[in-house]
Amino acid sequence: MLFIFCSVVIVAAEFNSDDELGKIGKVTFDFAIKMNRNLVKTESNPVCDVLNMMLGSSALLPGCSEHDRKILFNSIHFQTAYNKPDEAVNALMKLNFHQMQTSKTIFVVSSSYNVTLPFYRFLVEYPYAYLKLSVDLENNTIAEIDELMEDISNGTADREITNIFRNSLQLGKSEKLIMLHANHFERKFKQAFDKKKTAPGTFQNLDGKNTSVSFMNRKGNFRYYSDDKISALEIPFDNGD
Repeated sequence: MLFIFCSVVIVAAEFNSDDELGKIGKVTFDFAIKMNRNLVKTESNPVCDVLNMMLGSSALLPGCSEHDRKILFNSIHFQTAYNKPDEAVNALMKLNFHQMQTSKTIFVVSSSYNVTLPFYRFLVEYPYAYLKLSVDLENNTIAEIDELMEDISNGTADREITNIFRNSLQLGKSEKLIMLHANHFERKFKQAFDKKKTAPGTFQNLDGKNTSVSFMNRKGNFRYYSDDKISALEIPFDNGD
């Protein structure tokens, strides 16, 4: 009886990546549905980047108080597949989501905020976020904000977009830790976007309204696939992928 009991314990303690992937899928599916419902109420073009947001925001779980950890745990909908925050974080640390991750998350820590050593060590080891310590948030310097914009966009974002975001980022003495999250492409398209080759076009919003935007026109031969369910167009990257 003792031998059987020990065997069961050993098997139960093993990390099953397939089971954990299924749990993460259940979490993100539930999270996506509720997030999309909320976005549709307030946004004309809702964008739901659930996996990336989950990977980024989950890094805060080890640094929260017990009360806040429970709130964050439930807001990410981890309770649909996990019983404790530590179980969810442990799964994220062991699974490899780098092939599915298309975002960059930076945790900006104010120079006036003392991060506990265990939380600091965790953030350093956490594979889905970057840590930027001792930033002068109190003086709200333009130089600091510009540097953050360059970091979050990998220096590839349009200047007009970064200016808009920079102007909306009002930092002050009350901010201690800020999470910046942005999607990015690690590779560039072979055909770069050229504003000189754009023409006005109509973009139809989900709310039924139309917006006039600039589209880049290009004639060329592309690999294309279509069936009853999907249509796909292959646009090559500059390295040939």
